[in-house]
Amino acid sequence: MGEARSWSDIPYHYLIDFDGNVFEGRNVFTAGETATEYNPEGHLLITCLGNFEEQKVSGKQLQALINLSTYCCKKYQIEPTTIKAHRDYTKTLCPGEDLYRYIENGFIQHEVENKLSNR
Repeated sequence: MGEARSWSDIPYHYLIDFDGNVFEGRNVFTAGETATEYNPEGHLLITCLGNFEEQKVSGKQLQALINLSTYCCKKYQIEPTTIKAHRDYTKTLCPGEDLYRYIENGFIQHEVENKLSNR
C-alpha cells in the first residue's frame, strides 16, 4: 500500500478522461495538492487521466484540455502565458512526455490564445 495522504478530497480542480469528459474536482478557490515540495496556492490544477510516459494523449482529451484552459483563463482572468506543467515547478515526470510536448512547444498556450482572441 502506498504512502497515506492527508488530503481532504481529490487534489485537482478539474480532471479530463480519455473521451474528453471534464470532471470537477476540488473547489477552485481551495488550493490543490501536489505531493511535492512546491506550494500550489494560486495554481489551478487540471489533470488528464492516463500515464503519458506510456500512452498517447487522445485527441478528444487534448481538445478538452484546450477548451477547459480557455474557459478557465477567461473566467478567472488567467494569462495563457502562465500555462505550465507540474514538471515545470518540481522534479517529476508529470504529466508525461506525450502530453508535456504540447505544453513545452507552446501548442496549448497558442490554441488558448487563439480561442480567446476569437471570442
